[in-house]
Amino acid sequence: MRFKLKYQDNKTLGIQYIGNPVACVRLLDETTESGNQKQSYVCTISRWDNKLPEHAVQLLTKVEVEEWKAWKAAHDAAFRRKQLEASLDALPLTLSYAATALTEEACTVDEAQKTAIWLALDAFNRAMVKAGIDRPTRGRGRPSSTKLASPEIGMPIMPNLEQLGSPLECAYRGIVERYKALQARCVAEKSDTD
Repeated sequence: MRFKLKYQDNKTLGIQYIGNPVACVRLLDETTESGNQKQSYVCTISRWDNKLPEHAVQLLTKVEVEEWKAWKAAHDAAFRRKQLEASLDALPLTLSYAATALTEEACTVDEAQKTAIWLALDAFNRAMVKAGIDRPTRGRGRPSSTKLASPEIGMPIMPNLEQLGSPLECAYRGIVERYKALQARCVAEKSDTD
């Protein structure tokens, strides 16, 4: 059994992304004239489903269901790893912008935010120490300036999403709706387990 993710092109944004559907394809014992193994389409499921839908359970064998569970665990682990890597890559720039916001007094920080920020920084500091990432020793003399580009210089201006019906606005709304649906599904599944 193979589980094929479908890649989709967003021509408006010029990006390719992985869609939600996963095609379940059964490998057959026969081969094509070119020597490739023949495949038979079984069903399509969502890659975010934690349980197989009823129609898929009826169509797949017990061995194939176990293969799906192994594929799902590997898929979720790889997706989480990519998310965590992206978070770590974005951290220096995010902290730089947050520092700029505080120095320019662009916003005020209430008590709840202050507590949350310090707790997050303490947790991150502990994780850095646990991972063996020590603070680099400071050289003699003036501290080196590692100034990152400010948001207005380093990042392109965000397009106006208020132009209703524009392709960019429609793409953005689609992403927001999918995110809200995913959140609702997670909340529903969490309440079902409780």
